[in-house]
Amino acid sequence: MLNTETLHTIQAGTDEEVYSTTTRAALWMATGGWLAEADRVLTALWAYGLPHDRNVWLPDIAFMVLWDAAGTRPDFVPFPLQGIDAIEKNMRGRIALDRWSYKMPDKPWTELSGQDLLRKAYLTARLVKQDPAENRDMHSILTPSPGQEPRNMEEQMALIGKFIKSTAIEAADIFPSAETELEALAMLTKMMEEGFYSEEGLALGADLAARNGQQELAIRFAKRCVGKTLFRPVPPNLCELAASRHVAPLLLQKIVAPELGLSDQTVWDYVPELLTVLNKRITQGRSLVYGHLLWKELLGAISEAAIKADDNKQIAADMREKGWLGCPGATKEAISEAEERLGVTLPDDYKAFLAVTNGFGRVSVTSGVLLPVAEIDYLKNVEEPFAFDLLLDYPPEEGEDEETYQEKLRNAILISEYGDEQQVWLVPEDQAKTRWQTWFFATWIPGNERYPGFRHYMESELEKVESQMS
Repeated sequence: MLNTETLHTIQAGTDEEVYSTTTRAALWMATGGWLAEADRVLTALWAYGLPHDRNVWLPDIAFMVLWDAAGTRPDFVPFPLQGIDAIEKNMRGRIALDRWSYKMPDKPWTELSGQDLLRKAYLTARLVKQDPAENRDMHSILTPSPGQEPRNMEEQMALIGKFIKSTAIEAADIFPSAETELEALAMLTKMMEEGFYSEEGLALGADLAARNGQQELAIRFAKRCVGKTLFRPVPPNLCELAASRHVAPLLLQKIVAPELGLSDQTVWDYVPELLTVLNKRITQGRSLVYGHLLWKELLGAISEAAIKADDNKQIAADMREKGWLGCPGATKEAISEAEERLGVTLPDDYKAFLAVTNGFGRVSVTSGVLLPVAEIDYLKNVEEPFAFDLLLDYPPEEGEDEETYQEKLRNAILISEYGDEQQVWLVPEDQAKTRWQTWFFATWIPGNERYPGFRHYMESELEKVESQMS
C-alpha cells in the first residue's frame, strides 16, 4: 500500500479515489503501529475540505478503535465518533454472522473442517439474543416442516425478512460467555492449523484470543490475517483486525509491521512523499502519471504489461508474438472524414492516439476493444433505444443536474466495440464540444468512471494491468 501505485492513484485519481486511497494508506501505517504518522496524513487530507467519502466507513471505525487504544486522536475528525462499547458489539455482529443457509452436518465440531467448521465458530461466537427461541438459521426458517405445503414467494420473503431482523444488532444483545468464546476460539484455531483460509475467521480468532487473555495466540492470528492481505490494498479483514478493541493495543506495538512491509525508515521516507503528491493533486488538479512518455511508448508499455498479465491467453496469438495490441495508425484523411461525419472536432489526445494506432486490443477482461476511427459513432445511434433511455435515467453525479447529464449522453461518442459489458465514451463537457472527457461505463459498476481526457483513461489502463501483476 505504501508504494508508487498509491502515489499514482492520488496524482491522477478522482476526488473520491484520492480520499479513499489516502485514508487506506494511513490505515496501513496505523495498523502497522505508526498511528502518529497516519494521523498526520489524515489531518493533511481533511484540511483540504474534500467531502468525507462514505466508502471509507470501515477504516473510520478502525481508526476510532486505534485512537481509543492510544488514548489520543486528531483535534478535528470529519465524521461522528462512536463509543467503543457500541463499536465492539457491532463488529462482533458484523464478523460472527451466519452467511450460509445449508443444513449443518450433525457432528461434533471436532469432526468438522473447512467452511462447516468456520460456520460453527460463527454460530458459537455470535451475540446472544435476549429471546433464545428466536431462530437465526436461514435453513431452518425456510425449510417447510414435514407434510407442510411449499411456501409461496410472499411467504418466503416474509421469512427472509424475519431472518434478517433476527441478525440485526440490538442494544439488548450480549456477548457469549468466556467459556463459549473459548470454544469458538478452539474451532478457529483448528481451522487455521488445517490451512483453511477465511479473512473474517482469522480476524475473529485474533479478537477472541486477545479478548480472553491469550496474547500469543492473538498475535498468531493477526500475523496470519495480515499475511493474507498483501495482494490487494487494505481489504476488509485488515480493517476488522484494526477495529478489534482487544487487538488494537497489540497492533500499536508493531506486531504485524514485518507482514505489512513496514519499518521506521519506510514510513518516515514515504509520508513526506505522499503529502507532497497529495498537496500537488489538490491544489493543481489531476495530472498525467506517464506524461513523459510518447504515445508510442505508452501504448508499448500497455501492450507489454497486458501480454505479461494474460495468463489465460485471451490476447490473439499474432498480438502476443508482436508484443503489440495496436494497428497501423489512422491517416489524417480518415480522422477528418470521421470528424465531418460526426460534425465535431475530436479531442487532440484521442487524435494523437489514432495517429499511432487506429484501434487497440483488449487490455484486460474489464477493458473495451477500441475501434478504428471509421467505426466510431454517437452512442445514441448504436445503443438500443430502450437501453439508451435507461442510461438517460441513471442518476447524475453529485452537483450535476439531470438535464446537463442527459445532454452529455446524447452527444457521447462510443469509441469501443458495442456489445461488451463495458464501453468507452468520449463525452463533451461543453455545448460547443471543445472540451472532452472520457467516460468508462460498465454494467458491473455504479455510474461512470470519468477521466479528464482520453490520455488519462489510457494511463489508467496501464495502472490497472500493472496492479494485477503486483
